[in-house]
Amino acid sequence: MNQPEDRQLEIFRDEMRQLVYVFSHDMRNPLVNMQALLNEMRDSLQAVRDGESKLLEQGMPETLDMFEQSVTQMNEMIRGANDIYHC
Repeated sequence: MNQPEDRQLEIFRDEMRQLVYVFSHDMRNPLVNMQALLNEMRDSLQAVRDGESKLLEQGMPETLDMFEQSVTQMNEMIRGANDIYHC
């Protein structure tokens, strides 16, 4: 390869590294949220086992809504990545 091609390849690799970094960082946020929500649901279910059923009724619907939002956010990011790939 000559120098202009080497430089173009280097630029491409740098751009791909940056894209992968941004994508993985953005995917991490909903995953962290989902982990926290799963822990909250687990705690709520344990509270039900311990006889505190009101916790399940009060918190679970909101927790499930937030979990669904995180899943939707991840799906949108993956769809966007696929759109970029197929350009």
